[in-house]
Amino acid sequence: MNSPLLMQVKQRGFTLLEVLAALAVFAVMSAMAYGGLNALLQARAQGMQKMEELGELRTFFLFFSKDVEQLIARGAWDGSRRLAPALVGRDGASQFLELTRSGRPNLRALPRSGLERVGYALEEGKLVRRAWPALDRVSDAVPEAEILLEQVSEIEIRFMGGDGQWRGDWPPVVAPAGGGGGGQPPYDPVVAVPRAVEIVVRKEGWGRVRRLFEMAGAR
Repeated sequence: MNSPLLMQVKQRGFTLLEVLAALAVFAVMSAMAYGGLNALLQARAQGMQKMEELGELRTFFLFFSKDVEQLIARGAWDGSRRLAPALVGRDGASQFLELTRSGRPNLRALPRSGLERVGYALEEGKLVRRAWPALDRVSDAVPEAEILLEQVSEIEIRFMGGDGQWRGDWPPVVAPAGGGGGGQPPYDPVVAVPRAVEIVVRKEGWGRVRRLFEMAGAR
């Protein structure tokens, strides 16, 4: 037989004050858990963005390294029928590099040269690589353009000559022998190849990223 005291204990519930206190504790713990989860999600998103940007940087340097390391000492006729050097570079210019490279893919075994003319430019914060359909191009030749990197504020490039000196423009201009050039350019458009190329990419969130490449066929 239940006593009145036992029945009173069994029927007793939570008071309103206890319920409010429990809700307040639950709200504080939920806010702390949400804050921690939100910070974790933000850190994860930032990490994923950094990984994506790192992948883009690697892609750009992969393209750049393959181009400069497969440089061929062969000039190219431009659309104005002028023979351009094997490599043309201008530090501070929007179109800062153009060169002739080997190893052009030819999966369908088409009757064409394995050489290719490519160029790099910085346009509105984007690094663009261009490849022309023919090495010696006509005036209306349209290159294939590909954006390799974005959010780039500045490009620095310099070239090491055979004398071991660095310069911002390539090819170096030399005085013609005997005081006259006979209408020839002040450089050898075929074999004017630097020993090395250094490029610095200034990208938002990464600062200055520097890479150095040794050139094939340099002398």
